[in-house]
Amino acid sequence: MRHDFILPLIAGAAVPLGHALACAVLPEGTAASWALVVLVGVLAAALIHRLLRRWLVGPLRVLAGAPGDPLAALDARLRRAAGAEARLAELEQTTSALRHDLRGILSPALLTADRLLQSQDPATRRAGEVVVRTVERANERLSATKLAAPDA
Repeated sequence: MRHDFILPLIAGAAVPLGHALACAVLPEGTAASWALVVLVGVLAAALIHRLLRRWLVGPLRVLAGAPGDPLAALDARLRRAAGAEARLAELEQTTSALRHDLRGILSPALLTADRLLQSQDPATRRAGEVVVRTVERANERLSATKLAAPDA
């Protein structure tokens, strides 16, 4: 009579192996034979558990960078990164709107300075040149404040 289907949850493939060992050493159906099957199954389960912890859970903990639950820590890091990316996108949108508004404010000053450059009075033309240089420098600085686009 085969009983190796009764304990497959203890250690997977180790239970039929333990049963085969027990049958080879002890008579079938004795309490000692089942004790040996359970012992081999428990030892195999402990070995599998230890190997999985070392090869799977250990690297996940290192990847997550936290001593607690590795998947929860990794999930938390991913959520923080997504939140930081969203804040960066919001900051870029805000600075873009601010740059647009400031250029809108500076454009009438540039138009007025261009009219000053057309004046016959040399002092007025110099003042117009100063205003044009200042507005162009402000526009250059506005262009320089654009945030770098994130890598896709």
